Amino acid sequence: MRKFMFDLARLFLPDRLTALVGSIALWQDSFYKEDSRGWAELRTDNGVKIKKVFTRRGYMRGGEYHPRHIKRVWVIQGSLKINLYNDDKSVRVIQLSPHSEPFVIPKGVVHDFSYPVDSLIEETWPGRYWVKFDKRRRKKVKSAKPNTSRTYLR
Repeated sequence: MRKFMFDLARLFLPDRLTALVGSIALWQDSFYKEDSRGWAELRTDNGVKIKKVFTRRGYMRGGEYHPRHIKRVWVIQGSLKINLYNDDKSVRVIQLSPHSEPFVIPKGVVHDFSYPVDSLIEETWPGRYWVKFDKRRRKKVKSAKPNTSRTYLR
């Protein structure tokens, strides 16, 4: 039964994401995809995955954790807010700008990203991309709508 579900997942999940016992592994070495939030591009260089992500102001991404690897994140243009969640439901908020050092998200830490302005970030990790989704955080990310109202200073 598990092999059958594994084969179905390989056929129907987008970008050849493969479901493996509650985890998702990204097997591709490169891709480009675009949606209403922006775009994402993945490439591999000497075994290191490098993903550039452009996200429009007001959107969120993430709601996940990586059980097998760390992830380094830095901002190329714009601004990024990373929410890190502990088991005791406390939140640590990290604000990154283009002048910030790369931030390392440890393996196993639930996180999501919010974008106060149009932003381009880069993420890197070694080898395959392993991710598990946190149901509550993923729901928050998927239900987030961009705030398109502008505040003008007079």
